[in-house]
Amino acid sequence: MSTQQPKRRSPGCLVFLLAIAALVVYSAIRYSADLPGYLAAHNQYIKGDCASALPLFERLSAAFRPVDFGRLGELSQLGERECKAYLAAAAHGISGYFEFATINYPDSPLTGFARKAAMDEITQISAETAELDKVCAQKETLAQNGWIPHPDATLQRFDYVCATRFLDAGEPGTALSFMLDELNGYPNSIYAAWTIGEISTRNEICYALDKIVLYPVIMNHVELYPHRLRECGEYFLKNGDYGRAVAVFDSFLINYPLRPEVNDVKKSDALALVELAKTMPAWWIRAPEGSGYGTPGIASLVLQNDSPHKIRIVLVGPEVRLAEMDLCGGCSDYRTMAPVWCPGKGPKETFEVKPGEYHVLIQPLGEAGVPPSVGDWVLGDRNTYYTCYFVAK
Repeated sequence: MSTQQPKRRSPGCLVFLLAIAALVVYSAIRYSADLPGYLAAHNQYIKGDCASALPLFERLSAAFRPVDFGRLGELSQLGERECKAYLAAAAHGISGYFEFATINYPDSPLTGFARKAAMDEITQISAETAELDKVCAQKETLAQNGWIPHPDATLQRFDYVCATRFLDAGEPGTALSFMLDELNGYPNSIYAAWTIGEISTRNEICYALDKIVLYPVIMNHVELYPHRLRECGEYFLKNGDYGRAVAVFDSFLINYPLRPEVNDVKKSDALALVELAKTMPAWWIRAPEGSGYGTPGIASLVLQNDSPHKIRIVLVGPEVRLAEMDLCGGCSDYRTMAPVWCPGKGPKETFEVKPGEYHVLIQPLGEAGVPPSVGDWVLGDRNTYYTCYFVAK
């Protein structure tokens, strides 16, 4: 007769069960030890104090817990990620807060704090605001989402700060859009007055003169535009931008021919025209020979236009002269052989100037394919000089 012996658990199985039990006990002890720290971290987190909460969350996230009682580890990792994102957003200012709250973590308890912090910064927006270009570009989006507090007051400052920022960045077209919002929306504000001051004095606005003329809210300041035309022309002339200088001075002379400073503008226009001609392919014209005895202290230049083109004459020397001459109705360009002598058919103009060395420019107006003619002439005292202009292609 046989008898069965009771089965015994192997030592290895007992060790495994004891290990599991130990890990569970450890995790329970870990939970009890970490719970006050988590509650403290969470309390700071829901107050928006991520600077205090983050170190606690990081310590809890890094702790070893085989069993995550109460999900403390998971929740700590979530808190850690959100707080890191929130503090990173804070470093980017308004635009960072906005992206945190509307794109990355719209359901986070921190969203309200991000919104308030951004709105506080918006009310105090300045040249030192973080990522100001981006904030300015987000103006409409911020307004649509209700992130601009007290818009009637805040946008006055917002538009002015953004306008000056883009002027500083050399983007006058973008600056002008904020200026127009300021002047149209808040014409009686101090910021509107400052905006007109920027338009009146900043050289950067010279590159947007063609746009300014389109807006009555600016042009209604009747002295502003002619003042800017003249000053911007001088700015371009001084900085070697002769093409723009000529365009601006010509605009002044066309639109304001009766203003008292018109003669000074003509002189500056003449200088710009001569300098511009030096940068282009041009025909060289010989100095004419003088003859006769005239008035002491005067040199007389007689110019006859024997071409079918209306021309502009520029003399730059001891005096500056700028004039235009009508075309010769019975004349034509020479395409085979130029005449040896002046044809003597067209209108004449006499220029009486102080003697000296002159840079001379004769330029067909509105004629493509006909380059300007330039020369350096010495016009002597009491002498009369005769020359003519024609085109030989």
